[in-house]
Amino acid sequence: MNTPKVSIICISYNQANTIQQTLLSVANQNFKKEEIELIIVDDASKDYTSTILKQLQLPIPYQLVIHQENKGYCKTFNEGLHLSHGRFIIDLAADDLLHPDFLQIAVNRLEESNDKVAAHYCDAFLLDINVNEKILHSEQTKYKKRPEGTIYKELIQHYFICSPTVLFKRKHLIEVGGYDENLMYEDFDIQIRLARKFDFLYTPKPLLTKQILKLNMSARQVSWRSPYQYSTYVVCKKIQKMNLTKDEHKALFWRCFYEIKKNIQLGNFKLTLQYTLLAFQSYLKS
Repeated sequence: MNTPKVSIICISYNQANTIQQTLLSVANQNFKKEEIELIIVDDASKDYTSTILKQLQLPIPYQLVIHQENKGYCKTFNEGLHLSHGRFIIDLAADDLLHPDFLQIAVNRLEESNDKVAAHYCDAFLLDINVNEKILHSEQTKYKKRPEGTIYKELIQHYFICSPTVLFKRKHLIEVGGYDENLMYEDFDIQIRLARKFDFLYTPKPLLTKQILKLNMSARQVSWRSPYQYSTYVVCKKIQKMNLTKDEHKALFWRCFYEIKKNIQLGNFKLTLQYTLLAFQSYLKS
């Protein structure tokens, strides 16, 4: 068997209503099917997702792993990463939809890049299925012109990447140790750690549709007293140790200021105090 060019790791948890659409979006890529490796890991869903997966029929080969106990997203992704063989890696949630030219464009951009580049990201449509409204991700963030190249400082201050659109170079992902299994979610942390050492590429074309659901991870992160917010604080503490310049510490100060306001609104008052201390420390170093 030839080594695949791209490994798509699709992790599902209680996504019976969306996972078939997601996997069909992989099968419908304008890309050589023999160069795609699809790894599906169900993290002990409580609905009928695993039943759907066991009966799945796709026009491309795939590997299916079904957990009997929930391991959490980061640990489950690392399991899929260990099983994969591709030079490029996608972390595809089971409620996101790849557009047909996603792989062709993203892979070509990375293949043409030098070894300093670790990842590629692009614009995306955000689809609120409750009201059937579709908007561009780029219209919802501070940077109308998305940063590329060295993006570490900009990423600290304002999170502007639509995470499902990221295509990683495998060797760089392995070099930084994969996902941190102590965290409840992965995207901000892995992108910060990669951006500290490597460059990112950006394509302004929307190549993915991210569905906004009441029960998906994005929604849970901003729920009342969300435990996910502590993971963000842990990442900010990591940033404090990684920072090298006054401008980077200043960026962290403004990030903490943003997180303070958000956690007051979410009722995470202890975390608000922790961020206040971190902001003060960052201010002194800026």
